[in-house]
Amino acid sequence: MSGVAGATRIKSRIDFCQFIDSYSKLIEQFPGFVSLRASGSFNSDSSKQDFGDIDLIVHIDSTKPKPALKKDMQKFFEAQSDSVIVPFTSQKYNGKRSYNSGEIVTVRYFDPNLGYSVQIDNIIALDANEADFKQHFLDFTATKQGLILGLVKISTVETEPKELFARLGIDIAVLDPGGLIHVEAPFGSDYDQEYEFNLSSSELQLRKVTYVHSSYAQAYRTVIWKSQRIQDLASLLYQYDLNADFDSLLLQSKTTVHNSRSFKRIPGVFTSMISVKSGEVGTKKGDEKTLAIKKVQSTFAEIA
Repeated sequence: MSGVAGATRIKSRIDFCQFIDSYSKLIEQFPGFVSLRASGSFNSDSSKQDFGDIDLIVHIDSTKPKPALKKDMQKFFEAQSDSVIVPFTSQKYNGKRSYNSGEIVTVRYFDPNLGYSVQIDNIIALDANEADFKQHFLDFTATKQGLILGLVKISTVETEPKELFARLGIDIAVLDPGGLIHVEAPFGSDYDQEYEFNLSSSELQLRKVTYVHSSYAQAYRTVIWKSQRIQDLASLLYQYDLNADFDSLLLQSKTTVHNSRSFKRIPGVFTSMISVKSGEVGTKKGDEKTLAIKKVQSTFAEIA
């Protein structure tokens, strides 16, 4: 059983492609549909032969806010026959016919030619740049995503922010005229500020982060710039070959990262993102995650 839908695992790469071919004939009827494309481990691991679910980047041309669009999509799916969009059988969501979470609308889809149903996660994109950004990020392995996120987080610590802003075409004087200041807060609690980049499957952000004085505890943060151009991620991490695999990228970071703050930050970010779930303990997937965590911790312990 797989995911929130409680569906069967996809049995082969051939079945995976058949499900997409069949499902596309349904989803292309949704108003504003432009395209869909597979993402995730199907693309990143050609040796993998079975899958828990199907992750699809679904590009919809719409002027509606994404939350409203996703609700429309749920109505569209739930108007289909139970024999096509099958009710969930997971214990937590038994009987539901769609699930709306974050950027995703999840359904359980039955293919009559294959004779079974699987979970499909529709990852919504509203334009071509967003679809391309999501595709590239989600095609990274989970361990590579975690390492890249860590490198993004420490980018303004390792490189002068003005240089990064120039590479990305960010006019910081216009976006943040006040700049970084020391804030004297009420009741004697002072705050300090710095710029920090953040990455998700949806976008790259530049944040102005305010810390509790003399600590790295965040009091609050403000997003002052964001991008869904995958080229901007490459420009930010210009020292790295993002086409390299996880081990090669980790080796690159060993020679590039120098600040003592980064030696703790990267392992911290990585372990918060790459965790071994209870069902993964003792499995190949769980062992691979555990090994990756140890590699990251030992790499930055060596150079600290």
